[in-house]
Amino acid sequence: MQSKTPFVLLAAFALAAASALPAAKKNEDKNAQKAERSEQQAQRQARKENPVLNGNQARQLEKPPEIPAAPSLKISPTKEIHLRPGKTASVKVPSQKSTPARNWSSDPSVAVFENNTVRALSPGRALLSVVLDGHYATLPVLVSQPLPAPFPQTDDSHPIDAIVNKNLRELGILPSPLCTDQEFLRRACLDLMGALPDAAQTRAFLASTSPSKRADLVEWIFRQEAYADYWANKWADLLRVKAEFPSNLWPNAVQAYHAWLRSAVVTNK
Repeated sequence: MQSKTPFVLLAAFALAAASALPAAKKNEDKNAQKAERSEQQAQRQARKENPVLNGNQARQLEKPPEIPAAPSLKISPTKEIHLRPGKTASVKVPSQKSTPARNWSSDPSVAVFENNTVRALSPGRALLSVVLDGHYATLPVLVSQPLPAPFPQTDDSHPIDAIVNKNLRELGILPSPLCTDQEFLRRACLDLMGALPDAAQTRAFLASTSPSKRADLVEWIFRQEAYADYWANKWADLLRVKAEFPSNLWPNAVQAYHAWLRSAVVTNK
């Protein structure tokens, strides 16, 4: 009996230890959950005190932070400036403080903007920008010329044509004459699908006498595989859909992304 006593004690101790493990694990899980809740509460409090966060913290916000608008600068005039080529106009800027105002033009071939003075060069539109002591302002400018001849009658049934012709009238530029069917076929196919049509499609288009043949050609292009491939690759280039540096995407993810882009082009989403 005495020789068995140590074994009995060891067994009892092992049993007690084994029964204590689940309880210890349970207490550990409770402590972890409590610590996680405390951390989440601290993050919510930090977001209240500092709404402007970056990276992963910003993605955790329930609502995006409100970004204050950049301070504006009051200049004169406030509406679009109309000038003829060679003419100038002054832009009134508040009295300069620490540094002189910075001026620039979005299109120096249309108008040059320096020392708060704009000088018109050629017909077109540009946007003038002024920055002074962290404040900014923009002002559009239109440079027009007298029409060399009466503006011809145009077909403004399509909204894009209406916008283009209205702009040409304001600039004093006569529209170019319509291109030939051969030129239209080549330009439309190369610009919209990056490829020329085959001989059969070319002959059919040139032989057609339908007044809507050009619109029909564009609809035909939209249904071609080359159109979907061309624009899917265009968007993939713009969105940097690639597996190499610096994107470093998983190759299967690149394929899925490209397939989604192509599907969006085909379905016109």
